[in-house]
Amino acid sequence: MALGTCLLAWLTTVGATCGDTGQTHVTAEVVGHGVGDTTFESAGWSVTLTRADVAFGPAYFCATTAADVDLCPAAVAETLDVGVVDGLSADLQPLGILEGDTQTVRSATYDFGITWLATEPAPLPAREAPGGHSARFLGTAVRGADSFDFAL
Repeated sequence: MALGTCLLAWLTTVGATCGDTGQTHVTAEVVGHGVGDTTFESAGWSVTLTRADVAFGPAYFCATTAADVDLCPAAVAETLDVGVVDGLSADLQPLGILEGDTQTVRSATYDFGITWLATEPAPLPAREAPGGHSARFLGTAVRGADSFDFAL
């Protein structure tokens, strides 16, 4: 009898804490795209990019109006993946998978391939971050007779 009562109490507690919240778990592919343009003008220079890689992720989406660790201790949805967008391609490019619950998102916070967690003494670049940075740009700048190649 005592064992049956304990088992019933345990099942009631587990059932009460693990009930259905009415939200649906969702997953979606995260995609990005570049602009497709390779040349632009700036301060009298004609700049032609031959490479423009930009890291994105991880990203966290919150139900609160501020995506702050104190105000949003648990994300509604998140992608822990880091992907790199070819900024010179207007084609959709896969960046990772978003997982979360069906709720209203009011704010978001995201990184560009480098994350500084509260438990770490310094920022950490993701393995996917271009050269350990958030972005990498290669190209040529021309102004009149002056021309130089650059790598940033």
